Amino acid sequence: MPRNICLTLLAAFALCMVACTGRHAYPRQLQEADSLADHRPDSALALLRAYEDSARHIGRPDSMYLALLKIKATDKLYIPRDTTDGILDIVSYYEHGGDRRLLPMAYYYLARVYHDCGEQAKAIDYFYKAADLAGQEGDYAILASSKSQIGVLFKLHGMHEDAVSAFLQAYHYDSICDCAVGIMYDLRDLGDAYAALGKRDTAMAYLDRALVLAKQKYNGRLFSSINLQRAQLFIEAGRYAEAEPCLNVALAFDDSLERSAILSVASRFYWATGRKAEALQCDKQLTRVGSVFGKEGAYNRLFEYYTSVGFADSASHNLELYEMWSDSVGRLKEHKKVAKRKFAEDLKLALATERKGFGFVIGALAFLAVMLFSLLIAVFMRRSKSATKQATQGGYNAECDLGGHAQIVNNAGLADSETCEAKLPVAEEKCAQRLASLKSVQKIMLLCEEISAGDEVFPTVEDWKSLDEEVNNVCPVFKATLCEKYKLTEHEYHICLLIKIRIDVKFISSLTCRSKQAISNARTRMYEKCFNRKGTSKEWDEFVRSL
Repeated sequence: MPRNICLTLLAAFALCMVACTGRHAYPRQLQEADSLADHRPDSALALLRAYEDSARHIGRPDSMYLALLKIKATDKLYIPRDTTDGILDIVSYYEHGGDRRLLPMAYYYLARVYHDCGEQAKAIDYFYKAADLAGQEGDYAILASSKSQIGVLFKLHGMHEDAVSAFLQAYHYDSICDCAVGIMYDLRDLGDAYAALGKRDTAMAYLDRALVLAKQKYNGRLFSSINLQRAQLFIEAGRYAEAEPCLNVALAFDDSLERSAILSVASRFYWATGRKAEALQCDKQLTRVGSVFGKEGAYNRLFEYYTSVGFADSASHNLELYEMWSDSVGRLKEHKKVAKRKFAEDLKLALATERKGFGFVIGALAFLAVMLFSLLIAVFMRRSKSATKQATQGGYNAECDLGGHAQIVNNAGLADSETCEAKLPVAEEKCAQRLASLKSVQKIMLLCEEISAGDEVFPTVEDWKSLDEEVNNVCPVFKATLCEKYKLTEHEYHICLLIKIRIDVKFISSLTCRSKQAISNARTRMYEKCFNRKGTSKEWDEFVRSL
């Protein structure tokens, strides 16, 4: 009977897999627009509009892809959206039977829209969803972009260490894709994040690398932005001779998005070097085109200047304007402080909430896979029952080797936890010895040595794959328990692999591009997610090593 059930489930699983392998062939114009949108979004948008005007009958898959690409192109053109109209329908379509390959992109642009609308907690939740699903699908471009945007949100809310970790992950995945544009922005963002942490030398090293690439790729906007950041670091260090050429590059590039920041840095530079005429010109421009912060600073400097030269009326006028803008800045800072607290609370809640399924088809496949696995385990346990009894001899069942999370019962029917605790370290030690001899584990150990020497190295996709395969050859229930039973994400599973082979937390942090605090939070979060109760990171480590 079990064999018939097993064959039936296998057949159903195979049919589902066949049904899901059908790939819709999208029109050439849409595929071309998708490719263009990354580097020439204006051309992509024109192509999409031309296709929309010329095509008489567009099927639902093509129309949804067209709508998604229009959102992508407008996003790349820095055209903000103030409503989720349209994108929610797109996401719902791909969640409920649409092309699964496009669901990570749909999640990503929904997150971008939420960001534009100021709903940052929702934005980061969907960036994480996009990253998780993109990792499963092997879509490293969306994975890298999602990590980059997560880093931007962390930086925006003052969580600079977490921002560095996210940007390092983005850099890692952009390097896998060989995406030069992504790599340039990752290096620029890493420089910015390290500067916020006060690590100027590290920040400058990243900015220098980004500058070389921006110059090679003739990216004027990025070249200007990086020079502005370098100028700011030089000014803070009092290295004015080195700051000036960088500042001149930024001033020469007419970038309306960064004009306020450029003029503010220029004003500081000119006042610090005694060039009052240029400084006054910058501040007067800031009063017209500056941001709230730019105008506040400009009116303050103008007030101080006119006071110093005895122009009482001008000083009084600029003082009034400074106080007005200062009140606005104060309200804005208070609003940001409240928003920061809310973001942190919402982020904690979002990360602690178990991820939901990604649609009916995937849910059905996962259900069938779990049922099939459970059946195979049951058959295996039945056949090995007699061997287990002989091996335990003292009356203990196989639950002892699973970490003592179930009650251990001896022949007299009494809990014998002390004997189990005595046997457990021995079993774990034997397992640890076998794992230590694996080639993939030795490769990870070498990476840890390089990290200790100060290098930034990361496991490749192949390294993770080899580690996964070899660990599960030694511990057959490891992945099935964590990923199929407890639904851990790819990133969470990677942390568990490193815990299993007894890698120190500081190296887990470096190998997974996360801060130590983020790794600690992830371990306690996984414990609560799997056991529905609070637990410590140490308790989670013990459970993982017992599998």
